[in-house]
Amino acid sequence: MVEAGFDTHELSELSREFLRTAEKLYPQRAKKFLADQANKGKKVMRSEIRSRVKGHRKRTTKEEKKTSLSRGVDKGKVYKYDGDWQVRVYNTAKHAYLVEHGHSNVKTRGGKGAIPVGTPIVMVPGRKTAGPLFIGRDGAVRRIEGRYFAAATTKRMKEAFPEDAENFLDELMKEGLEL
Repeated sequence: MVEAGFDTHELSELSREFLRTAEKLYPQRAKKFLADQANKGKKVMRSEIRSRVKGHRKRTTKEEKKTSLSRGVDKGKVYKYDGDWQVRVYNTAKHAYLVEHGHSNVKTRGGKGAIPVGTPIVMVPGRKTAGPLFIGRDGAVRRIEGRYFAAATTKRMKEAFPEDAENFLDELMKEGLEL
């Protein structure tokens, strides 16, 4: 990469090498750094949910809290996969996938619930992952678009991560030079 006439490619390689060395010399510090990044990711995902999901409100009852999208945001443990440290931020709410990627809302003659007995059934092609939907002839399918809050979180975290990693490496280097 060339910026203002300087080739920064070697510097990027140097910072990657510093990060690998830090992982080897200070594995606990590297794990803590990634856990802190996951906590930051949880905050970012909750803010994305608040800004993108219409009708998001504070839940009060115990039953409502179980289904809250923002309360379902959680992080996993830091683990090593293919030689790299990883951590995941995910949503445990049952309907998180539907809100993230969108879904089809099916209305039948009987209103909400099952299709009444004796109603002629027509197959409507569904999404690739959902398969076909079976609805009544007088039913209507309405597509509800996804809100993509997890994708937006990933984008925001990718933008902020390099600076955070540099700060982490600077911290380690300062501590190493003081010894």
